[in-house]
Amino acid sequence: MNTLWGWKEDKVTRKCLDCYETKPLEDFEFRQSTEGNLYRNQCKACRSTHRNELQKIKKEFGSLMPKKGSDYRCPLCGKNEEEKQNKGTRFVQQSRKLRVWVFDHKHGGPFRDIICSDCNVGIARFLEDPQAMRRAADYIEYHNGAVAHLGERIPCTDEVAGSIPVGSTNFK
Repeated sequence: MNTLWGWKEDKVTRKCLDCYETKPLEDFEFRQSTEGNLYRNQCKACRSTHRNELQKIKKEFGSLMPKKGSDYRCPLCGKNEEEKQNKGTRFVQQSRKLRVWVFDHKHGGPFRDIICSDCNVGIARFLEDPQAMRRAADYIEYHNGAVAHLGERIPCTDEVAGSIPVGSTNFK
C-alpha cells in the first residue's frame, strides 16, 4: 500500500477459529483441497494442540474404530459406511482418504464416541450448541410438515415463516 511516508506492505491476517486470535497468515498451515488451495482455519499452535489430543485419543480408543466393511452405524444419523459413501456428502464421497469415521471429542475435552464425518462437521458448524441444533431440527420438522399429502408444496408465506417460535416444536 502506498502511503504519504512511502510504500508499506499490508500484513495479511486471519482469525483462528479455535483461539479466536487474529494472526499473520504465516501462522496458518497451507493445505490443498478439491476446492483449490486454502489455509487452515486453525493456527499452527492450536492445530498442534489438537493433533496431540487426537493422538492420545487414537492411542487409547483406536481399537474401537470400526473396520472397513463393518456394519457399524453412526449414533447420530444411523447410516453405515456403505450408505455414507454412496449417499453421503460430496466430502465423504470424493475425499482422497475416504475417512468415514472420526473420533468425536470436545476440543480440550474427553473422547465422546465414533461418529461419521458428516455429523462431526454438522456438530462443529453449530459450534456444539444444543439449543441451535434443536432450533434447526424444529425448523426442518416445521417445514417438512408444510408439504401437502399429495406431494405438492404448500407455499410458505412471510406470515407463516415469521410465526415459527424459536426453540419450540409447538408450531401450530
